Amino acid sequence: MSLLPSNLKRIALALDATSIGQKFTVLSMNVLLAGCGIPVAWSIVRA
Repeated sequence: MSLLPSNLKRIALALDATSIGQKFTVLSMNVLLAGCGIPVAWSIVRA
């Protein structure tokens, strides 16, 4: 949190599930900032 701009009052989060072929799925939580998604947590699970 200390790396974010000090005038930031809200943080947008996005959850994403991305398939890698038919074997794996990457589940990730991203902080949305300046039009970019910065991954902060993820897990790789079998599809």
